[in-house]
Amino acid sequence: MRADTNNSRDTQPQPGDYLFVIGEDGVITTYAGNGIDYATPGPDGVTGQVSATPTTWMAELRIDASTIGGWGHTVGLAVEQAWVGAVGDDYFWPHSAKWNNPSTWATTVLGEVPQISSISPDAAPVGSSATTLTVDGSGFAAGATILWNDVPLATSVISSTQVQATLSAAELATAGFVAVAVVNPDLKAAPTNPVIFSVRNPLPTITQANLAGSTLTVNGDN
Repeated sequence: MRADTNNSRDTQPQPGDYLFVIGEDGVITTYAGNGIDYATPGPDGVTGQVSATPTTWMAELRIDASTIGGWGHTVGLAVEQAWVGAVGDDYFWPHSAKWNNPSTWATTVLGEVPQISSISPDAAPVGSSATTLTVDGSGFAAGATILWNDVPLATSVISSTQVQATLSAAELATAGFVAVAVVNPDLKAAPTNPVIFSVRNPLPTITQANLAGSTLTVNGDN
């Protein structure tokens, strides 16, 4: 297993990119990147076990959280089964991952990803004055931020299940649909599911309609 511990997604292995290897004999070896390859001895804090039947082989690694930067952040991960039948007979997850290119590894969350259950209000008329937006959900950490079409808003964390921000008149000046999400400070690569907020044009009303010849005149509001 390969880990990009700070999810920097470099194109070549750096000192914070680790390779954890367990062989068919259960022997564990670790390596760290050196800017080109994995030629430097890696960290401790890894145990593992293997098991086998006449037709299958399984391996399990246990890596201390401190070895890969603790919990509550994102990392890049790639898993490889190497030299299955011969040297170079390798299989990767993700399928497109390259062994020496951390930018191709899967972005993986270590910790709880925040979730949105509802927003209130979920719509406002175009041209509204400043409005308080309340987002309810779960997993909101201290420093969580509401994103307005990916733009961070000044956010107040009320609790782990509620955050609030003020939508300015400028943010409500143009009609359209806006994606609202929440991101925790150490999980910027893993925001919540987006929820749509509607900035609506006002509903027009007709007060009078007159037909004079071929000209139809309609009076009303909005």
